[in-house]
Amino acid sequence: MILVLLNWCLMTLNFLGWGLIFYQGMHRWLRFPLAKIAASDLMLCGVLILMVLCNTLSLLMPVNGGLLWVFTPIAIGAGWHWRAFLSGTSAPFKKIFQKKNICFVIAGLLLFVIAMIKTTGPCEIEDEAGYHLPLVRWTETYGLVPGMANIEDRMGFNPAVYVLNAVFNLRHWVPGGSFDLNSFLFLVIGMGFLRRFKQFWEGQDQHWIAAFFSVAALVFLFRTYLSAMDADFLNIFGGLYLLLLVVENVQKPNMGAPLFETAFIPLWWLTLVSNKFSIFLLGPIIAWGLLVLLKNGQKGFVVKVLIVGTGLVSVWMARNFFISGYLIYPLYFLDIFEVDWKVPLQLAQGQYAYVAEFARLELARPFNTYVIGQTPLSEWWGPWLERLWGQLIGKVVLIGGPLALIGVLLKVVLFAQWRSANYRNLNLWGLLLLAVLLWWLRIPAVRFAWPWLLAFLVLSFVLLGHGLVRARLKAFKYLLMCLLLLSLLRSSVLSVLEFPQWAFYWYRPYPIDEGAAQQTLNWQGNRLRVAPDNFCRGIEPPCLPLHYHPQLQLRTNRIQDGFKIAE
Repeated sequence: MILVLLNWCLMTLNFLGWGLIFYQGMHRWLRFPLAKIAASDLMLCGVLILMVLCNTLSLLMPVNGGLLWVFTPIAIGAGWHWRAFLSGTSAPFKKIFQKKNICFVIAGLLLFVIAMIKTTGPCEIEDEAGYHLPLVRWTETYGLVPGMANIEDRMGFNPAVYVLNAVFNLRHWVPGGSFDLNSFLFLVIGMGFLRRFKQFWEGQDQHWIAAFFSVAALVFLFRTYLSAMDADFLNIFGGLYLLLLVVENVQKPNMGAPLFETAFIPLWWLTLVSNKFSIFLLGPIIAWGLLVLLKNGQKGFVVKVLIVGTGLVSVWMARNFFISGYLIYPLYFLDIFEVDWKVPLQLAQGQYAYVAEFARLELARPFNTYVIGQTPLSEWWGPWLERLWGQLIGKVVLIGGPLALIGVLLKVVLFAQWRSANYRNLNLWGLLLLAVLLWWLRIPAVRFAWPWLLAFLVLSFVLLGHGLVRARLKAFKYLLMCLLLLSLLRSSVLSVLEFPQWAFYWYRPYPIDEGAAQQTLNWQGNRLRVAPDNFCRGIEPPCLPLHYHPQLQLRTNRIQDGFKIAE
C-alpha cells in the first residue's frame, strides 16, 4: 500500500504539472478566458498530454519508468512557475474535506478505500495476461516493433493509455510492476463527481442535473477494472466524465461560448477514442457542440481545436499502423497502406466479427479460430437478455430503458410547449438514443456503453421529472446523499470481502503473474521465449504464445524490425 501511495503521488505531480502546461498552452492558442480550473480537471489535462507525448516517443524509443526522471522535474517546474494559478485551482478540491462537510469527507474516504483495496489485490481480468501486460512489456523494452499484432492479434487494439502504464508502474521497486493508473483515475474522476454534487449541496440549485448525474455515476463502479490496467475502465469512467461535461455545457445559457470546457470536450472524446474505439458512437454529440460554436461565429476556435485533435489522433493511428498495418484495428475496411507486417485480412475480419460476437454471447473462442460474419439476432437475443437480466445493472437497463423511451416520446408528441422549452436537452437525448441503438445493434455489452446508457436514463428522468424535483429540491438533495453513501459503503464492504488479506500487503501490492517461458526458439540468431500457454503475461519480450501463427516470421534478422505472417 505504501508503494501504491508513492505511485499515486508521482502521478499527481506529473499530471498536475503537465496539465498546467497543456492548459496554459491551450489558453495561448485558443485565446479563451483564463479561469480557475479544478484540480481533477487539470489532472485529466495532464493525462491527455502525457498520453500523446508517450505515444509519440514510443515511435522512436522504449517508453518506461526511466522517463519519469525527465517528466517529473518538468512537471515540478511548471507547478512552480504557475504556482499562483495552481493554488486557486486546488481550492474546490480542498473544500471537499472541510470539517463542516462530513458527508463528503466520508464519501471521499470510501472512494479511497475502494481504490486502495482493489489496486492492492490480485488482478481479476484474464485478458491482462493475454495482451494487456504483453503490450506494455513490448513498449517498455522496444517502444514499438512493426507487426506486433501478428504475435497476438488483440495487441493491435493498442489502447493509448497503456503507454502510461508502461511509465507509471514502479517496476524497479515492485517485482513485475504495480499498475495503479486505473485506481488513480478512479479517485480523480470520483472527486470530480463529488465536486459537482457539493455545489448542489451548498445551495447552487442550478447544478442539480450535474449533481444527479454525478451521484448516479458513483453507484456502479466496475471495481473489477481497478485491479488491472484494462482499457475498459477509462472507457467507462472517462466516458461518464465526458458526458457530465456535455450535460453541464448543454445547461449553460452561453452554450457554444469559446471557453476551455468547450475545447476540452472534443479533445477528451478523441483521447477516449484512442483508448477504446467504441466511444466513437458519441461522435454526433461532439459534432453538435462544434456546430453550435460555428453558429456562434467561432470558426477560428473550432479550426484550432480540430488541428489539436487531429494531431492527438494521428499519433495514435501512426502507432496502430506500425503494430498492425491498419490505421484503426480491426476496422479492416479502412485499409490504406500495403506493408508486409500487416495482419492478414482474414485475421482482421475475424477479430472484427469476434468483438461483436463476444459482446452478444460472451463466447471465448480458441486462439485465431474466429468466425467471419454476423451472429443472427435469433441466436444471440435470448442468451443476451437472460445474461443481462441476471445482473443488477442489467435490470436497470432493461427496465429503465424502455420506460424512459416511452415516457419521453409520449411527452414529445403530446406537449408542444414543453418540447420547445426543452429543445437542448431533447437534442442531447435524441443523440444519446442514437448511440444506444447503434451500440445494441453492434456491440451490446454493457461495459462498452455504460456512459451513454446512464446518461440516457438520467436525462430521461430530468425531462420527465423536472418539475417534481424543482418543487422538492431539499428532499432530492438528501435522497442523493443517502444513495451516494449507501452505494459507496456497499462497494467498500464488497471490496474488503473480495480481498480479506489486504492488510498483509501494507508495503507492496499483490504481485502480478509474470509467467515463465516454457521453451526458447532461435530465429535468425534471435532468442525468443515461448509461453507455456497462449498468455505471455509479464515474460520479457520477445515472447510468443504457445500456439503462435504457424507462418509467423521475423521480417529481418532483428527483433526491432518486426514480425510478419508469410502468405
